[in-house]
Amino acid sequence: MVTTEMEPTNDTPEPRLRRFRPAAQPPTATTGAPRFRLRLSRTDDGRLLVEAEGPPGRAQTVADLPNLVTQAGASDQPDFLRERRTGVLLYNALFAPHILRLLEESRLHAGERPLPIDLTIVDQQLVSLPWELLRDPETDRFLALSERAPLTRIAPPRPTPAPLLPLPAIGTLKVALIAQNLDEAEIALAQAVGVDKRVEVSLAQSGGTLRSNPHVLQISGPSE
Repeated sequence: MVTTEMEPTNDTPEPRLRRFRPAAQPPTATTGAPRFRLRLSRTDDGRLLVEAEGPPGRAQTVADLPNLVTQAGASDQPDFLRERRTGVLLYNALFAPHILRLLEESRLHAGERPLPIDLTIVDQQLVSLPWELLRDPETDRFLALSERAPLTRIAPPRPTPAPLLPLPAIGTLKVALIAQNLDEAEIALAQAVGVDKRVEVSLAQSGGTLRSNPHVLQISGPSE
């Protein structure tokens, strides 16, 4: 940025140029923001596999999924108590001691900046669990409502569909079996357009045409 500054002198004032170095732009909230990533899947024996990644490094653990039906509380309890209990159960299953240690180190690395938690679930049976209710028992707050470590559920990428096989052109073979003694059929044939009348068309002759290319076989005629 160039600024023109007038400096008074005894003589005729002349404009003098003074160059200023432009100030550095302040960093945005997303520039270099650290994140804490969690990836949930299941092992071959059906246990919960948690893979965590933060600025200090990576960690993983295998845990048993809680039975939310029996452990979240009786059905006659208030909904808020059941939801809070559910969130704590899922939190304890997700944040094993070394996963929790990595989270704390990531928070120290973030300093005063927020540390968003990205939760990616790749197992279809785990998708149905209410992970949005994750609740830190130390702060007694839902992670989704946290300002320092807000929880975001990331949708897994969709698999690329297999390309469709090209289908050959489909022709149409129409075979009409009509008795000669039906007056209405004779009138219909007389009014039809583009009728190819064949006498004594055998099934073998029709089969040869059908085998040469894909066709749709339409048969019309009396039921007897």
